[in-house]
Amino acid sequence: LAAAGLVVPPAASRVELTFGEPPPTELRLRVACGDVSVKLTLDKRWLGKTVAEAVVKPFLSVYNRRQPTATPPRTPEQAVEIHADGAKLPSAKEALRMGPLEALGWHCTRVDLFFS
Repeated sequence: LAAAGLVVPPAASRVELTFGEPPPTELRLRVACGDVSVKLTLDKRWLGKTVAEAVVKPFLSVYNRRQPTATPPRTPEQAVEIHADGAKLPSAKEALRMGPLEALGWHCTRVDLFFS
């Protein structure tokens, strides 16, 4: 294997092994809250961020513009429930700090947000 260049260099600080299906390089989502729905495509750059940064904040930028000015703008911290493809995630607060693939799953297509 060394002759083929498949040995991990000594300077490597991290090695990732994937068994089976490799993780997706992109995630296409429909994110919704109430009657506001937005399509998001998360590429590798966005998949490396948290759910709060990659999913909730971009959605809220549209959601807050479509709401009446009397309503205070929503923030990611106000999310009390997150549903991925209809299944409620155990903890919205924890999901906000996780990466999209870890929190939502590799094949998620719809995210529903609920705010306090």
